[in-house]
Amino acid sequence: MLKTILEAKTPMMNTQMNRSTFLRYCALLLSAAGTGVAQAHSTLSKIADVPDSKTSDVAGSNARRTHIKQQVHRHNGKVSDRIPNILLATQDDKPLRFYDDLVRNKTVIVDFMYATCDDRCPMKTFNLVDVHRRLGGRVGHDIFMLSISLEGKRDTPEMLRQYIKRYGGPKTGWLYLTGDYHDVEALRYSLGVYDLDPIIDADKESHDGIVTFGNDSTNRWSALPAMMDSRGIARTVSRITRDTARIG
Repeated sequence: MLKTILEAKTPMMNTQMNRSTFLRYCALLLSAAGTGVAQAHSTLSKIADVPDSKTSDVAGSNARRTHIKQQVHRHNGKVSDRIPNILLATQDDKPLRFYDDLVRNKTVIVDFMYATCDDRCPMKTFNLVDVHRRLGGRVGHDIFMLSISLEGKRDTPEMLRQYIKRYGGPKTGWLYLTGDYHDVEALRYSLGVYDLDPIIDADKESHDGIVTFGNDSTNRWSALPAMMDSRGIARTVSRITRDTARIG
């Protein structure tokens, strides 16, 4: 799995990983390799409402770490065993289960975002738009892209549709999803997209530096910096599907 990452020898875009992003990246690699990241509940206990302050954010982050236990619903010895099968809604308000409907036997690219982000999210989304272009007709056929909101209360399906319009409109095989805040937090933790420092982790803008991707059929999962060259992301995702087709 780590070899897969190292094979992507394309340059980064005009930005470098800071220490925080590097740590999140390392944590996610360890998670994908199954080395010590806690497995998640299908839903988190309702610890608190969405945090309103930095103090409550940190407290909530610590509580989430405490409450994510080894409770799973699938026992196949696969990475996806620890992925909670949470209920989400698409930009068209269609209800879907994360594992049953979106991940089972598929190759997926997952990123976390929110519609009101005006800092790094736009750059990341534009980069993923180019990844979608490079993968061509494979997206929607054997590869699926999933962008999941970190602000479920605010990011309604209508808000997600408005966000999609700003980036060129709907694209085949790419869904934007929203759901219960606590459920999405459980999903985020199960995929290893969190910072080891609870203060940094409490800042939702810190979660947009990584894209997770995996092939449930072959049980191959990994991650890359979201701002990596789009050609490199497309090539690496293609490798885990064992497809040698030319990437644009």
